[in-house]
Amino acid sequence: MKSFLLIFLYMVLPFHNLFSQSFNYDSELKNKRKVMVDDSLDQLLNSLIEYNECIESRGYSFVKKNTDWREGKIFTKENDTLIGEIKNAIHQGGETSMILFYRKNIDSVEVRYRADKLNGYQCSNKEFCTKRFSNLPPGFIERLENGNIELFYVKYPQNRGFINNQLNIVDDEDYYLEISGCNQKELILIPLEVDTFPEFIKNYIKDYFELSQKIEQLKYTGVHIREIIQIYNLYFNTKKIVNQ
Repeated sequence: MKSFLLIFLYMVLPFHNLFSQSFNYDSELKNKRKVMVDDSLDQLLNSLIEYNECIESRGYSFVKKNTDWREGKIFTKENDTLIGEIKNAIHQGGETSMILFYRKNIDSVEVRYRADKLNGYQCSNKEFCTKRFSNLPPGFIERLENGNIELFYVKYPQNRGFINNQLNIVDDEDYYLEISGCNQKELILIPLEVDTFPEFIKNYIKDYFELSQKIEQLKYTGVHIREIIQIYNLYFNTKKIVNQ
């Protein structure tokens, strides 16, 4: 299966310069996550780190600015796609805590959708799906990766109490996974801690021995979660094509 890694590298590397033009801060964060290259799998991981958006620089997933009207698409339960302008709102109570407003243009009537009445929406090159996660009612969460293993992400401010009479608000972020085709009731929270991540993620990628070994050796850790999912989905798709 090494051939598919080499093919992917030849596809990605020519675009290296195009996708690596970012702030020095982002470059430093990316470089911290890169691993020492011992084989083509390590080279692929590092190439994906360079290719991917620097998630660490993201703002919060849902903030006040998201209440502004902006261009987007919504995906209805009837599998229709509506293109126009959207804005978010947070609703406390009821079956969902998230609301989306839609209008075809500035002169049209606003239509209000609860999160559980939509499949999701898309704007600013990001896709948000309606999912149940944690103990929360159905809400919108960003899908980072689509494939056999789907990866979801949310970033939010976390209240950690008071320190020296000052409210301690820190950035927190969660990653969730879903296995494509499975009827999961809610997304599965990914534990990123070094003592829990390896055993957790290996349950979902155990058919890819080389990748599992990297994780067992702690060379690939929770900070590489997006790249691990990308590599596994590429492997899964290649194996499926070969077996057809």
